[in-house]
Amino acid sequence: MADGVPVDQLYPMDTDRIFASLDKIKPHIRKWWGTGSEIQQMLHDKVVDLAQSYDGRALLLMDQGAPTDINRNQAKLQWDYWVIPKGGPNVQNAQKFIEFATRADRQAAFAQLFPEGPSNRNAFKLIPDKVARKLPTYPDYMKSSVSVNGQWYNDIGPDGLSNTERLTQRWNEWVLQ
Repeated sequence: MADGVPVDQLYPMDTDRIFASLDKIKPHIRKWWGTGSEIQQMLHDKVVDLAQSYDGRALLLMDQGAPTDINRNQAKLQWDYWVIPKGGPNVQNAQKFIEFATRADRQAAFAQLFPEGPSNRNAFKLIPDKVARKLPTYPDYMKSSVSVNGQWYNDIGPDGLSNTERLTQRWNEWVLQ
């Protein structure tokens, strides 16, 4: 997107174009972070002006009064899923649990304890606005957010590697150059 690719044309990703775009900013990057705690420390210590971070890490700093803010314009959204293994010994109980965990009232309660966006949109009717506006799936933010295409990352190429594995290899080589 930073190189001008429209959101609806992100996938399949053009990895050569991605790394050519990264080449443009690489000389200006002081440090590439490797863990969530590392980016949180860098933000806390004010050694970075701009960063990509996990929501929970940035929100914790904000709640502690750090001069940090989140810009959700074109934020990447990644979805988590509940799954029941085929042939599992407690399929009916697992189904009951998923039904319970995805109720609006349960997701609203969880979102007030842990800053992850509920997938049940009705949960926002039960979340105080002050909390709701911190969550990545807040309806106003969803309008400009971009869903990550998990299938593309998992697709296996003719070399037997997934796109994720190829991106990781390329990143590891590129970042050391």
